[in-house]
Amino acid sequence: MGYIPLIIILGAVVALFFMVVNNTLNSKKKAILLYQNSIIEGLSKFGNQVKTEPKIDEKTFELIEGAYKKTKSGLEAKNDNIFDTEVKVPFQSLKLTKAQYNKLIGKRPYSFVASLMGHKTI
Repeated sequence: MGYIPLIIILGAVVALFFMVVNNTLNSKKKAILLYQNSIIEGLSKFGNQVKTEPKIDEKTFELIEGAYKKTKSGLEAKNDNIFDTEVKVPFQSLKLTKAQYNKLIGKRPYSFVASLMGHKTI
């Protein structure tokens, strides 16, 4: 009878850990989609249309990165500040968030939770 509360508490801690990790991974995915949308809108202001919807897959990342490099290479000096705020900052944040997401999934206890919850590396 004395072990039942300990088992319940341990189960609750494990369930809470699963919920926190799942919530963290989902919030990083939402942030990635928001950054992608922001970059696509920013690139369209410079006349470079990215023909894709924000999705979490490697093809979308390659299209956005290619459009980013193309726009950056053909940029005029007077548009540098606008480009930095509209495209460069969200692009850097996108890369950082993607790296954080993949690093979190690569760690030991989080990889187990991610595989059970259906999260995959990007």
